Formats: sequence, structure tokens, C-alpha cells
Amino acid sequence: MNPPDATSLPIIDLSRLQDGPQARAQLAKQLDAACSEFGFFYLVGHGVSHRHVDSLMSEARRFFAGSVAD
Repeated sequence: MNPPDATSLPIIDLSRLQDGPQARAQLAKQLDAACSEFGFFYLVGHGVSHRHVDSLMSEARRFFAGSVAD
């Protein structure tokens, strides 16, 4: 995770889950700190294809561009 500052969000590398118990414990601490201090973070090393991420982003934009039903 990058050091916290007011201008950037933490970057969490999920691929470290494969590096053993100590790495997983450190990752858990990083996730806790990112959620507690920022509320948001970037997640990398997750293995989700760019095509799926792009599709999800398109759907999210479409959803949030819609009107709110009364």
C-alpha cells in the first residue's frame, strides 16, 4: 500500500494473497487501514480482465445516469 496522503488513495495488490500467511496478514492490515482512513482504495492484482472491468464501468455509468423513480 502506498503511504497515505491527502491527494492519493491507497493501492492494494490482491495478488499478494498467494504469498503466504504473513503476506495475507499484511494485506488484511492494509485493507483495514485503507477502509478506516480513506473509505476507498484502488485494487490491483485481482485477475479480473480489462474487458470485464470496462463492462462493469459502462453499466455503472448507465445506472447512475438514470432517473430516480418516485
